[in-house]
Amino acid sequence: MADRVSGLARQVLGGALFLFLILATARGQDSSKRIWGAEGHTGFIIVHSPEVEEASKDANPVTTNLSINWQNLRKETWNLCECYPRTGFALAYQAFDNPGDLGQGVTGSGYLEPVFRLGQGWAFSFQGEVGLSYLNKPYDEATNPQNQSYSVRVNAFLSLSTALNYRLSPHWQVQAAANYNHISNGSIKQPNMGINYP
Repeated sequence: MADRVSGLARQVLGGALFLFLILATARGQDSSKRIWGAEGHTGFIIVHSPEVEEASKDANPVTTNLSINWQNLRKETWNLCECYPRTGFALAYQAFDNPGDLGQGVTGSGYLEPVFRLGQGWAFSFQGEVGLSYLNKPYDEATNPQNQSYSVRVNAFLSLSTALNYRLSPHWQVQAAANYNHISNGSIKQPNMGINYP
């Protein structure tokens, strides 16, 4: 078990260091723009095994997300990827629509989001995100046996998304996005079926 903990810790620290270096580089550039964001998401939990069916079926999680990012507008970056990448941080609150078994969570994460202009105010982007989630209702044999999804309070968080953006003005834009989110502890402790929710 110590090897699993050590392996997960190395992965999380390595990912955090990678994101820190990207963010530090982006913030140090004169040709960048800071962007604040607020988002709301809803979806469903994928019932991927019989063990999670009781707690997850018909659950529609809701996420509220606040973010800050820096968009790199340098010509050299455009020449490299024909995009204007954003790097940023997000803080999210998740309600999993089953407070008795799955509870709620708070997630802090960092992300990288290349943005491709489509013209006339439109842009397309995709995003990779990594972080940590604090969840308040882990599995307990006596008090919460239905939660087979997670058994520790602090878990790894991974997310992939794609979005279509429309700029309303120099300071406002709207976005429609599709996200796939995964929360688990990397098998540090069982049960750990994970929460997968688009």
